[in-house]
Amino acid sequence: MQDMLDEAQRMVRAVSLPVTVDFERGYGLAPAELVERFAATGAAGLNLEDSEPATGQLLDVGEQADFLAAVRQAARSLNVDLVINARTDAFLRRAGSPRSGRLSAGHRPARRR
Repeated sequence: MQDMLDEAQRMVRAVSLPVTVDFERGYGLAPAELVERFAATGAAGLNLEDSEPATGQLLDVGEQADFLAAVRQAARSLNVDLVINARTDAFLRRAGSPRSGRLSAGHRPARRR
């Protein structure tokens, strides 16, 4: 995780454009620590996945929505302007039916908040 933070900081310093980083599931950090450590990189935003890294299983929609809300609240509390991309692995993990279930699964966490 520290390697990822260091690389993000190097990228931010190397370009004059906003940088967003694929930050997996937050590397197990609590939302406040995640935001604090991530903000130190200078990156504009991060992607947070909705699957468990150890198993690859999709998380419960409510659990993911609560996690994203906690990260957003931590950013507000720390006065950090942070773009959060709520990435869904529903298509990667082939959750739901191919026709409508995957798209619906991907939208559920966003609709809860």
